[in-house]
Amino acid sequence: MTDFKKKDFFGKTTAGMYTVEFQKRGLPNAHILLWLDGECKLKNVADIDKVISAELPNANLYSKLEKVVSSYMIHGPCGPARYNSPCMKEGYPSHKRLDNGRFVEKNGIKLDNRSVVPYNPPLLMRYQAHVNTEYCNKTNSIKYFFKYVSKGPDKATLKINNNSAESDKSIIIDEIKRYYDCRYLSPCEAAWRIFAFDIHHRWPPVQRLTFHLPGQQSALFKDDDDINVVFNRYENANTMFLAWFEANKIYTEGKELTYSKFPSKFVCIKTIDGKFYETYQEACYALGLLADDKEYIDAIKEASEFASAYQLRRLFVTLLSMNTISKPDVVWNSTWRLLCLQIADAELQKICLLEIKEMLMSNGRYLKDYPSLLQLDISDLNTFQNRFIVDELQYNKEDMAKEHDIFFKELNDEQV
Repeated sequence: MTDFKKKDFFGKTTAGMYTVEFQKRGLPNAHILLWLDGECKLKNVADIDKVISAELPNANLYSKLEKVVSSYMIHGPCGPARYNSPCMKEGYPSHKRLDNGRFVEKNGIKLDNRSVVPYNPPLLMRYQAHVNTEYCNKTNSIKYFFKYVSKGPDKATLKINNNSAESDKSIIIDEIKRYYDCRYLSPCEAAWRIFAFDIHHRWPPVQRLTFHLPGQQSALFKDDDDINVVFNRYENANTMFLAWFEANKIYTEGKELTYSKFPSKFVCIKTIDGKFYETYQEACYALGLLADDKEYIDAIKEASEFASAYQLRRLFVTLLSMNTISKPDVVWNSTWRLLCLQIADAELQKICLLEIKEMLMSNGRYLKDYPSLLQLDISDLNTFQNRFIVDELQYNKEDMAKEHDIFFKELNDEQV
């Protein structure tokens, strides 16, 4: 998805989503949907031909592309050449292709442009795999693709028999057959889930903006809640929709924004008591909407009584990865000496941060995701990844200064 966001395969994309599914004995495959920006939408046949091809390329001009298309993008043989092909059961859409005499041979059968699966040449050359590319402009096509990105996992119905009971006639076998509805997990999918890779992804994130009539906002309560308590809880409570009206009364800039544009463009909500905060999290912290991080500082200090410095660093990384810490820099400044073996040294602090950076990367996160923490530059990485340099830097300057003064006094005049 990073390639679709940053690289110009189809033009500027505004949204996308994908779902990964697994064949019974094959590798995972992804079904991806992309929404193009208005200026980059494919408006006619010529625009589609620029990004999608369903023909064999000229081997003399594009030899590498022709080899990749022949290896990954040929469908079949099927039809009269192979009636038992899996695609003969459900059928595939027919595409119009040129009859230019080009063909490839598969299993002794010549296959021309009619057997080429539509593809995007740059995308196919980059990934060197089967990448079927289609253009959607009809509702039924979109529903067809959404079926793949929203359908559930594969399942199987099993019947369990007790074979050992057949040899023992004294055991009464229940005549009712027991069936269990079970999920089917292939080895590839099992490994995929063990390593916690994404199965489904969509961007950009969508925030549902609620709206309601006056006095008809939703109220959540349990069956056994007291009605007076529920009424007092929601009597003066603001909903997102009501808060938007109140903000329009206070801020004149907000009157120029619609309800949907307000959260993303109205930066005044980052200004608290005349002070501008860089992130919404810092603004919420200043408003007191977020709890302080004292409990996490106390947890690290308590763990330091029995845990090693390495274990404390793992605890700190876990707290960062779970997004439970409101201000990582506050927790770091309060506990970094415990994380760094309680040696107050600026260079050692960078060494500890380097190890935390590596731990974060193993969890799919990066140190730059927490801008309030001290960021390491390239020179620090090159220095502290060298074990010999690290060993030479681990010394106490005050002790060495005292030792220098003692030895210097023992020198004679000639040595001085």
